Amino acid sequence: MHNLLLIIRREYLSRVKKRSFILATLITPFAFALFFAVIGLIFSYESDDKRRIAVVDEGDVLHGVIKDEKQLYFKFVDASLDSLRANFDDEAFDGILFIPPIRDIMQKRHTIYYYTDGQPAPDFELLIRQRISEAIRNYKIEELQLDRKELAALDTRVDFEPEPLSEGGTDASSLTGAIAAFLGLIMGFIMYLAVFIYGMMVMRSVMEEKTSRIVEVMISTVRPFELMLGKIIGVGGVGLTQVAIWSVMIPSLFFLVQLIFGIDSSVYQANTPGGAAAAAIDPDDMEAMIALAMNELHHINWWAILPPLMLYFLGGYVLYSSLFSAVGSAIGD
Repeated sequence: MHNLLLIIRREYLSRVKKRSFILATLITPFAFALFFAVIGLIFSYESDDKRRIAVVDEGDVLHGVIKDEKQLYFKFVDASLDSLRANFDDEAFDGILFIPPIRDIMQKRHTIYYYTDGQPAPDFELLIRQRISEAIRNYKIEELQLDRKELAALDTRVDFEPEPLSEGGTDASSLTGAIAAFLGLIMGFIMYLAVFIYGMMVMRSVMEEKTSRIVEVMISTVRPFELMLGKIIGVGGVGLTQVAIWSVMIPSLFFLVQLIFGIDSSVYQANTPGGAAAAAIDPDDMEAMIALAMNELHHINWWAILPPLMLYFLGGYVLYSSLFSAVGSAIGD
């Protein structure tokens, strides 16, 4: 037992005190924080430059009306696109927005074109897409002679609410299944990552001692089982230490980045694929959904989740780290 404790202590301290371990443990959360800050600043950036946009609407989709917003000023012109492009340097415009006519009223996709020498900002592109999408919808409603109130009545929201079949059964909400699947995915990914990363640490340790002939001296003092078990427990302690530090530093730094730079977390959602649709959700509904999710997390029986998680994690780590150590012991000079 004394030899086992010595091996565990040596494996743990020799890695925790390494400069590479300290740098990796501290730099990784800061790298995540820097990534979040850069992405947030890019998506939340709004230029102060005033831009005048010439609008060529061949199909009269906008009916000559588009709202100026965020230092963007639009002007409808009667000139053709080719003449505007040919004399663009003589005009006082920063870009040309071309909206081709709608040939098929039943077509679901419509492409618009923006001509400029520079790259349009993400907020400008999102704004134009939203405005033109609304205008095309209104145009189709008028062309098809549809009643707006009847169309609004078609937008029906269906809420799915599970109920217990028997008296005293577990009552669930519409988010119970989604939250359970999300927790399973996150926990499974963490287990998979930790098992392989720290299992390879055990293999690397066995390889180093075998190639340096240190293992021959150690085997004369301790049994092979004690040596392998000490390595597994020691490296496992290193992994748990690193994960514990990251679980505290990463959320804290993410919160500080939002606080210091004034970044709204909604910018990550609104500028991702599907984000425009998500941004159209009623804020009251979103707030109610978040409250329901927090309530579900509060009522989850964590005592039925965490012990099996730790059991499967430790069992998987011991199994795969043993296999990794066996592979490391089979490698020669």
